[in-house]
Amino acid sequence: MKTEQQYFEEGKSIQTYMNDMSTLKEESLAVYEQFQLPKDGLADKLKAHKLHFLAITEDWCGDAMMINPIIRKVAEAAGIAVR
Repeated sequence: MKTEQQYFEEGKSIQTYMNDMSTLKEESLAVYEQFQLPKDGLADKLKAHKLHFLAITEDWCGDAMMINPIIRKVAEAAGIAVR
């Protein structure tokens, strides 16, 4: 049985995942482009921790289409790898 770390290491980056989407790609990229990170210091707080995110998703999922771009923005601002 694989560990979560193994799945993370084998996974696509969030950027590659979004670029490779075959369904809801335009909508997901629109959310990414329009989302503005709050100026509350969240990214700086996250930088203080050694984090990485493993997102288990499919591109046909409407909920994922909305949240993955937001996770990507937060992760990019905080220097967190997402796969």
